[in-house]
Amino acid sequence: MEDKDLDYQPPFDPSTGEEKLKEQIAALNSFLSACGSKRKVHVTTSYKDLSHRAKLRYVSIVKFIARSAASVLTSKDADMLMHDSFSNINSEDSNIVLDGNFRQLMSGVSEAYSNAESWQSRREILSIVAPNISLKLMQLFIPGLTPGRFSAARLHARKYGIGSKVETTTKVVQRFDDHQIAHFVDFIVSPHVCTDLPFGEKVLKLSSGIELSVPNTIRNMGAARIIEQYLCYCKEMCSDFEPLGESSLFTILETCKASTRKSLQGINYFAAEGGEAFDGIKNMIEEKATLSSNSDRLIENLKRARFYLKSDYKVHVTRSSNIADHCCIYALSDHKKSDFAQNCEHEHDESCTECSNLTSTLNEIERFIEETETDKQLLDRALKKFRSYRESIEAWKAHLLRSINQDLCREKLLDTLSNDEIYLNLDWAMKFLPVKSREPQSEFFGKRGISWHITVVIKNDANVVSGNNTFDTDSNVSDNSQQANEHEMTDLSQENENDDSVINGTETKNFRYKVFVHVFDQCSQDSETIVTILNDVLCRIKETDPQIKSAFIRSDNAGCYHSANTLVAAKQISEKTGINIRRIDFGDPQGCKGPCDRYAAVIKSHERRYMNENHNVTNASEFVEACHSHKGVKGVLALNCQVANNTRKKETKCKIKQITDYFNFEYLRNGLLVHRSWNVGSGLLIPWSQLNRNRSIVDLISKGIEGFVHEWVQTKEQSVDQSMVVDDFVEQEETSWPNQD
Repeated sequence: MEDKDLDYQPPFDPSTGEEKLKEQIAALNSFLSACGSKRKVHVTTSYKDLSHRAKLRYVSIVKFIARSAASVLTSKDADMLMHDSFSNINSEDSNIVLDGNFRQLMSGVSEAYSNAESWQSRREILSIVAPNISLKLMQLFIPGLTPGRFSAARLHARKYGIGSKVETTTKVVQRFDDHQIAHFVDFIVSPHVCTDLPFGEKVLKLSSGIELSVPNTIRNMGAARIIEQYLCYCKEMCSDFEPLGESSLFTILETCKASTRKSLQGINYFAAEGGEAFDGIKNMIEEKATLSSNSDRLIENLKRARFYLKSDYKVHVTRSSNIADHCCIYALSDHKKSDFAQNCEHEHDESCTECSNLTSTLNEIERFIEETETDKQLLDRALKKFRSYRESIEAWKAHLLRSINQDLCREKLLDTLSNDEIYLNLDWAMKFLPVKSREPQSEFFGKRGISWHITVVIKNDANVVSGNNTFDTDSNVSDNSQQANEHEMTDLSQENENDDSVINGTETKNFRYKVFVHVFDQCSQDSETIVTILNDVLCRIKETDPQIKSAFIRSDNAGCYHSANTLVAAKQISEKTGINIRRIDFGDPQGCKGPCDRYAAVIKSHERRYMNENHNVTNASEFVEACHSHKGVKGVLALNCQVANNTRKKETKCKIKQITDYFNFEYLRNGLLVHRSWNVGSGLLIPWSQLNRNRSIVDLISKGIEGFVHEWVQTKEQSVDQSMVVDDFVEQEETSWPNQD
């Protein structure tokens, strides 16, 4: 069949004859000479075997011949002819004919592209032709067009449509205000997010250059988890409040640094044993991982349950709930004793996914152990070990619920505190070891610690008119950073943990507080000493504030506080001082951190700065002097104390049966009303006739700094209308505590 392609050239064949080859070479040399080139054509039969330099010479001469031929054939359009002849044109462009109309169209697109003032407009123009034309062809008309911009134009056409104009919404960056910051800061200092430490401090440096020393804390969760919970909380509880953005929240967490949770000593033993139990169960599963395909899933569910107890569970627990695991009244009722039982007014017909996950995971792990252990003796040991771990986990969960219920008592008292009532927190600080500014090694060992007791007194201050500012203000702010360290501490720690900040300027609860520090060179930390300290504090309060009539007390479960002698002596203190002690409440064991621990950290830091100035703190007198140095710690009165010798005969100790089971004591006219859990059940009334009230109060010899004026320090609590209530407990009937004689 005859070939119709007139330009077809058969491949070079040496058999065609030397004469024809010589004619072709001569013709090419003549053409090169006519084009002004002195180069000559050389023929090779093995181009692929040539050196790189030789190949470049062949490429150069071929390009010159082709370009010269294109110039002869098309004159000014030689470059386009070269492109069409030698470029690798995509199949999608094979049907495009570069005629005059196409060039005119592309010239218009190119001109519009060049005249566009923004990349957004250029992208819209480019999206008209980009889906149907290759990048290399577009670059002929729009030089400098990058692959990235070309791809962006194609994406625009596919996403919004060819040539579509996209209306962009301008996002206005608005500065945050103090209310948003205060709202988040109050959330991160709430007890379910962070734990106060009785030692150490952090330094915050303000933009003015003032440095503020704040007590050290440990956050129980990571930054991302804290922000996730906060945003969920704002969505559920404060729907009309706009929180800060995530980046701003991360910046605040980075600025307000807390200690990283690593190895801890002296922590809550419920949490410690619960954590060890989770680790122990995980190790038991890993030892049998090869025998079951469910081991990875069980470990993941176990981690999920552990994190739930450490974070969300404390937020889910409420006074009354349709979920049995979250209902304080249901969980804390003792149905064997009607005095400590209370019926719920609702059904427990709902369940919690996370609580169910904990229970089902533990049950499944127990079955996993039974299925994977074949030796009966080893199985008995493994099950006993697992059940011990399970008891520790359930004890931790129960401890969290009891602690939250006891904290509700404190929050209720602070919410209803009147102008003639005070709220006291009592705690012994860890003994202070005497230290000299320059101490030889021979005096370093065998020291006897200095005992010091902290009492934080809070009163309601309804006379203060609150404004929009949620932070403490002080007109006497000094530029001296050292003075700011001591005088800017106006936080009430966990006594204001439900002080979850005012979102807008509304009615707020205002409080004032004082801190009493009783320092002893030698004393027994027993009930007798506590009674003398409490008597001294109330006498001083009554002397400076005669309008105070009632007091509420809270402390931890140390034996000197949770003692029948202390509880009974409180009645005599009321009669002696004129301030009626209405209640004494104790936190759940291992769960009663309060402002005393925070002020212990502040005072110890103040003592260290005093010692660094070449002073000694070796006894109670020097401790008091150090505490009041540089104008002292704001609101703190330190006293050098000594318990007077009791020359009276040894008195019979008072006893209350099963006193360790009772955590709430209310003083009534006819007896002492006790509860196992706050406001659960009617309580058990112990008549005064069954208690030995004929006990004497030992005198306390105290000496302070002459001329020191102990003034109340103002702080602020939450807004009545727009507060952040972490425990979301709302009392159905707002009733005041009954007045008792």
